[in-house]
Amino acid sequence: MGGFVDREGEKKIVLRKKAFGAISVDNLLDRKFKEFGGNTVNRDIELMFKIYNDTFYDIAKQGENSHTTLRVRSGEFIADFKDPRDTEIERLNEEIDLLQSRILQLEASGAAELAGLGSEIGAIASELEDIEEEIQAELDELTLSNTTPPHYLIKGGTGDTELDGLLQDRNCPYYYQEHWGKEVWRWHPKRGEGKDKNTIVVYDGARGGKGDRYLVRMDNQGEFKVSKGRWNKSTSKGWKSKIWSGVNVNTVEEPPSD
Repeated sequence: MGGFVDREGEKKIVLRKKAFGAISVDNLLDRKFKEFGGNTVNRDIELMFKIYNDTFYDIAKQGENSHTTLRVRSGEFIADFKDPRDTEIERLNEEIDLLQSRILQLEASGAAELAGLGSEIGAIASELEDIEEEIQAELDELTLSNTTPPHYLIKGGTGDTELDGLLQDRNCPYYYQEHWGKEVWRWHPKRGEGKDKNTIVVYDGARGGKGDRYLVRMDNQGEFKVSKGRWNKSTSKGWKSKIWSGVNVNTVEEPPSD
């Protein structure tokens, strides 16, 4: 037993140590590593979504690290991705086909009027018109820009994935009449204003007595200007590169094909 003895003013402390054998240690301790188990990836994914949910409203709508980039990349990854609104449009199209088939059957019977079915045909035709108007409204919402005048959204084909994503925004500056059809550049100077930033812009031409060049950001973050000399020399310095020549505004617009 442990304790101490007081003898002539001196104190002696007795210490005792308890030792365990190898078998006893195995019975008491779990020597297995669990930190690097198979659920590590699941924990990482849960952490990623927690961070995503916490910062959802802080993430930019457009740009390199934005909701648009996530949507474009995920859409490319999911080969069979389908917009829910496309499903609704398909349903309405199927209903149109059924109604049209019903009208043809009634007209082919040769007894539609005698059987009092003339009013039914009229009601079906009226319903058919309503459905067609609803489909057109859905298509306009999906394919037209929110500008005056509206333009059909450009779906891919620019050769730049980030630019393709920006052009899916119905409020993208490119669809405004003053920018419509112009060249699109990637601006990435190594010094001065905008240093080390990678920005997609519409070249809006020269203004003012000094001939400053104005650049409109495609991510709806406004415009900025650079000097004439800086713009003209920036190609040789690698500060700018044209990534799209724009659209021909003299051609008649047609809805984009899927």
